[in-house]
Amino acid sequence: MKIFKESIIIVIISSLLGLISGTLLSFNEDLLYTVPVMLLMLPALNSLIGDISTVLVSRLTTHLY
Repeated sequence: MKIFKESIIIVIISSLLGLISGTLLSFNEDLLYTVPVMLLMLPALNSLIGDISTVLVSRLTTHLY
């Protein structure tokens, strides 16, 4: 039960961030269609952001111990 209580906050925060980013993307959908190169770059940028955050979290947790 303790794990559930600690992780539910993170799940709610990440869900809200996903909702906000999806809403922003849907508002700018016309802009994305006028610049088709952005549609090609978005998956690569998402992957890059994920990789960078993985490295930062790894370093942070290493320094905690």
